[in-house]
Amino acid sequence: MPAGHASIAGHASIAGHASIAGRSGGWVAAALPIGAVAALDPGGYQPFGPARYLAISTMVLLALAGLLAGRRWLAVSQPARWWWAALLGWMLVATLAGVDRFHAWIGLPERRLGLVAWLLFALAWVVGGSLNAGERHRVVLASVVALGLIDIYTLAEAFGAAPIDTGAASVRLGGPFGSAAFLGAACCLLVPLAAGVGFDPGTTPLWRWAGRVAALGGVAAVAGSGTRAAWVGLLAAAVTSLAACRRRFDRRMAAVAAIAATGAFVVGGWLLPETERPHDAIGRDAGSARLDEWEVAVGALVDRPILGAGPEGYRIVAGASIDAAYEQAHGRRVLTDRAHNGLLDVAVAGGIPALLLYAGLLAVVGRLAWRAAQRATPWMAGSAVGLIAYVAQQMFLFPIAEFDPVVWLLAGVVTTATTATTATTATTASRRPSSPAVRLPAVIAVIPLGLAVVGGWFGVREVIADRHTRHVIGALNAGQPAVAVAEAIDAVRLRPDVLRNRIGLARALAAAGSPAAAEAAVQVLDEALDWSPRDPLVAAERAGYLTTIAASDPRRAPAAVAAWEALAADDPHNTNVQMQLGLARVFNQDETGAEAAWRSAADLAPASAAPLIQLTRLYASTGRPDDARASLAEARQRAPGDPRVAEAAALIEAAGLDETPTQPSTG
Repeated sequence: MPAGHASIAGHASIAGHASIAGRSGGWVAAALPIGAVAALDPGGYQPFGPARYLAISTMVLLALAGLLAGRRWLAVSQPARWWWAALLGWMLVATLAGVDRFHAWIGLPERRLGLVAWLLFALAWVVGGSLNAGERHRVVLASVVALGLIDIYTLAEAFGAAPIDTGAASVRLGGPFGSAAFLGAACCLLVPLAAGVGFDPGTTPLWRWAGRVAALGGVAAVAGSGTRAAWVGLLAAAVTSLAACRRRFDRRMAAVAAIAATGAFVVGGWLLPETERPHDAIGRDAGSARLDEWEVAVGALVDRPILGAGPEGYRIVAGASIDAAYEQAHGRRVLTDRAHNGLLDVAVAGGIPALLLYAGLLAVVGRLAWRAAQRATPWMAGSAVGLIAYVAQQMFLFPIAEFDPVVWLLAGVVTTATTATTATTATTASRRPSSPAVRLPAVIAVIPLGLAVVGGWFGVREVIADRHTRHVIGALNAGQPAVAVAEAIDAVRLRPDVLRNRIGLARALAAAGSPAAAEAAVQVLDEALDWSPRDPLVAAERAGYLTTIAASDPRRAPAAVAAWEALAADDPHNTNVQMQLGLARVFNQDETGAEAAWRSAADLAPASAAPLIQLTRLYASTGRPDDARASLAEARQRAPGDPRVAEAAALIEAAGLDETPTQPSTG
């Protein structure tokens, strides 16, 4: 073959490989919405968490690697990229100064909103913006499939046949996310998108019907979730659709859609046997709890207005902003670690500058989405409306690491298509876009590919460790502490940075019930605190074991008191902390301090008899009969049927303190 012909063949081969790599990146991007829904691990302790984040993070990186290897132009909407750059830069500063220096980078397994997650959001946005027209349409169609999977799972759950039994006490549907709030958020994005596909005359009839059915099922899922934030999002979608598409919308089609959506809402809210009915949720003090949560977040922001607490730091500083009124009204059933408002959630992590930058980014994306809703084809307009609905519901929720990459992928699709900065077709993908863009050397693809491999390695280890954690719980419930210890050791070996793995090991060791076992648990938790020195859950677990040790060895009581007092300093209005502090002080022979702690707990939990029962026992043992009888009477008034009240009364009787008290003098 002549040399010139060989050269041409070589160039054609290189171009062919680049084209294949670019197309593979587009296909992986299209699979992302499906992976974000379908990636579950029924054998895990958290079946909806580690496997999903593993799938999402690796898919975003692999999609980017494919586009880079294919020499595709990385083109994103110009106004938004500067907001993204500024936000990521400031979050880096907040991470460096954060109160949890390690998890601020990678995030906690329960939340995953460290700096890495924000980088992942931005990369997903870049991927979405760099797709060609055919690939953008493929992403939207794949999102319809994802919504269909949500519908199927949620319907099965409604009739008691969910693939994964969460054992949750709530009857609200959680779908394939295991969370009613996450289910509602996903449907806010995907229902308008599917409706857009369903009303797009340029889409095949099969896909149109798929979009319509999926959209109706999504509305029923939102109703069954009982999530008010999602209802706000769908209301925003309806208003946006009518305002932006009124000139292109056939009134008969609008009437049919409205009637069908109303029917789906009724089905989801009233007829599905396991759902919580919408009128019950609406009438249940809907606004005050959310306002109280925002007040706590604002207090934390006022304390740290410039840099915030850093990513994942809110759980550490929130306790200082919780006052007695909040504790009395809501208690502390779960750890306060999210602000339940997207802007405030970002603000407590990165301060007021982060709030302004995130608000600016959302405003830019919202403006471009509004333009797409007005001018784009129905399937693109539906995607744009879905983005607006998602932002609306996020004002009552927070960013979600396990789903926001899909949101930002679609944001890149919508905003870049609107500003016409991407290559038009696959055949012209090598041509430079009309707006500023960048084409990097193909060798740069090694970076995201390597990150995908590293992230996948640690992600797989976390999935396996999460399964070990489930086995730990099962072994402890079955009374097999030796098995639990072995499983917990394997979990810690695989992911030593995951705090719940070390808490599981501590509980397995302590199950033996001896002071030596409690000492071993304390040592394990000390190692956990090396990863996160101020984590409130780990610190409380450690303080509890110190109290157990102090019960048999009073010489260790000062350490227990110091541990609980440190927690009380960070969270002074925590009922459980005050209860345990009182117990530790009793072991330290500090009856006065114990009385103060239990009296504080009684004030913080006005419906609980537990602190008053402890006070009754304290007064009975220290020869204060009148105080003992008074606290017992108050405990009986709060919880007349509590067997512990009867036990306290028997204690008073055994101590000979059951005489009728004399009336105090009023002179």
